Amino acid sequence: MTLGVSDTQYADWKAPPEDGAVLLWPAATQLLSDAARNHSLLSDAETLIQGVPLSELRRQLRKWIGHGEEAKLLFAAGHQTELHHPGVWAKNALIDAAATRTEGAAYHVAVDTDEPKNLRLRWPGFAGEPITDDESLGSVGWTGCLRPPTPAHVARLRDALSAAAANWGYELSTI
Repeated sequence: MTLGVSDTQYADWKAPPEDGAVLLWPAATQLLSDAARNHSLLSDAETLIQGVPLSELRRQLRKWIGHGEEAKLLFAAGHQTELHHPGVWAKNALIDAAATRTEGAAYHVAVDTDEPKNLRLRWPGFAGEPITDDESLGSVGWTGCLRPPTPAHVARLRDALSAAAANWGYELSTI
């Protein structure tokens, strides 16, 4: 099975130098055409994955995420569970536009497979506090291995943020 891919190659994988310019490859019409073709091919795929036909696995997963309508296209993008840079925002805007155009659905998938980074919360006037009071914080390979913060830890963070925010000259409404 060959999934639909544009024959045209983009030779220069650099952001356009012009302010406000967009790099979109393949072109929007080709992207939608490829997605429809891939959807059709995958809907009928009988390749076995641990004894289950890919088409059946796909149907079950679509149902599991609440998207049982086989005829509709799904568009997905993902990124690490951290602040999004403009490129991630652009991917999310693109999948939303593609889903809207095709009457499909767009999904953003949180990907957390990286080694932990930025495990301390910081803000002006506050040097930082660990995101959790899990004792294994410094020894795990990724954040999914950590227990969530206890209510007492969250309360300490909230109190520290409130104290620091008192000097910022405006009121935080989410504390």
